Amino acid sequence: MSAPPPATGIALPQSAASAPAEEWSGGLQGREYAFLAVSLGALAWILPPLHLLSLAATVLAVYAVGRSRRPRNHKLAMLVPILVLFLAAKQRFPRPAVDVVLWGGAGLEAFFVLRAIDWAVSRPPRGLTDGLADRVGRYLLFLFFLPTLFAGPVATYRDFYRSYLPRRAASLPELRAHVAKILWGALKFLVLQAYVLGAATRARSLADAGATLGGILGPGALLWAYVCLYLLQLYLGFSGFCDVAIGVSRILGFRLYENFEGPLLSPSPVQYWKRMHVSAYRWLMTHVFYPYWRHDRVTLKVLTVFTASALWHVAIARKVTSDVVVQVFAALALYGLSVAVLLRLSSTPLGRRVATWREGRYGPLVLASQVGLTFVFTALVHQVFWAGMTGRPLGANVRLFRRLFLGVDVGP
Repeated sequence: MSAPPPATGIALPQSAASAPAEEWSGGLQGREYAFLAVSLGALAWILPPLHLLSLAATVLAVYAVGRSRRPRNHKLAMLVPILVLFLAAKQRFPRPAVDVVLWGGAGLEAFFVLRAIDWAVSRPPRGLTDGLADRVGRYLLFLFFLPTLFAGPVATYRDFYRSYLPRRAASLPELRAHVAKILWGALKFLVLQAYVLGAATRARSLADAGATLGGILGPGALLWAYVCLYLLQLYLGFSGFCDVAIGVSRILGFRLYENFEGPLLSPSPVQYWKRMHVSAYRWLMTHVFYPYWRHDRVTLKVLTVFTASALWHVAIARKVTSDVVVQVFAALALYGLSVAVLLRLSSTPLGRRVATWREGRYGPLVLASQVGLTFVFTALVHQVFWAGMTGRPLGANVRLFRRLFLGVDVGP
């Protein structure tokens, strides 16, 4: 599916530069069946039997919807109750025991839902005429490809097979780059994330105790340090896991694009939105932003995208409560409004003046200020968002923000 970009210049990020223009359309051979067998075997090992049975029934239902020749929106209307039932049933199953693989236990459901919707509503026409074995095999391999199963990137069906070059062996420099990416990702996920999380936890403990750090940073500064370090550790963990997945995928022939493009150095929330979790951004652009509203209704498009993102995150939360709903929707509504406002301002005299300042004598200072403000704003929004996703009570966040901005608490 393609659509002309709106006047704001928002567009889909490019796929991997080395990927061919057309998706791989060959039949499954021993190599692809081996990938599929390992992926399905991992699921059978990790998931409890009832969870596995529920997933299998959902896979069959999604396949039936995708194979139908109904219009796109009719398919969506059929998919939503199927996937909602699957996610609701998941709440009653025991949590899988391999948390480090499952990225907190939510990754499997999160990305399965997005892949299922993408496959059902936007498969290339040739997928309807493939042989049954190839058609089903390509469907299952896309849904459950092990390296990207639990933490992404959530590549679309077309991007997934467009990136596949099974007959092109990686050169020695490419292989070194892929291994280096895996090692760097593992370092971020296993080492740096833990170090930064430890620093954040210590800063919060000292702030809660009313202590100082080295006689320099007081409780207020330490609390701000905690908020910023918390965002950094989230990025290190998520991007580290994805780097490992991308590196392994590239070694196996799937030259997937990057999932993070320096988001913490973004000069505005608009850029952070586009550069953080690129595959999810691409999915939302493809399935929400472009298909709905006219291209001159950019504000409505942006708010619809963030509403869809909020619904998705609430659906995959470990436990859905009023605190979860309020905090997730509040965080994404705030960020969506900031993106919409900045997109509007970019075409005003003020927006053009800021762009001029960026190119002038004090450009580096202006850029550094924008990056710093964006980082702090994003860190604050993430506090609200992840409080919802992890089930932290709303009152705890109210107390945190009162301490950050007013220096006072409101009791236990």
